[in-house]
Amino acid sequence: MCIRDRSGTHNYEPSGSGDTYRFHLLQPLARGESCTLRLIGQRVHDVDPDDPPDGLGHNVAWSFSTAPPVAQTVRLNEIDADTPGSDIAEFIELYDGGTGATPLDGLFVVLLSLIHISRPPAPGRY
Repeated sequence: MCIRDRSGTHNYEPSGSGDTYRFHLLQPLARGESCTLRLIGQRVHDVDPDDPPDGLGHNVAWSFSTAPPVAQTVRLNEIDADTPGSDIAEFIELYDGGTGATPLDGLFVVLLSLIHISRPPAPGRY
């Protein structure tokens, strides 16, 4: 069972055999979710005739988190590119609409080196 911190129990479907099993969640986890999986040792049994032990013997739990939510309001506000001369203060300024402390996890900036641009893009077409 997967216990989500925001929305309770999350159902799964097990598959596999032998010593390898997989748990497929029936609903996707949301970004920023924490999930704890628990195996109840008394409910886990082996199939070989060599007993004891016949089961896990103890409970096992582990947790993980999904990637944090991607910011939806971050915009490029100002770019100071590599201008001719001895300019060494290039930067890209991001603006989050005034929210402040917006996580940037999941976002990336791709920088390209363009040798020649015949004309700049029209306003609003960047």
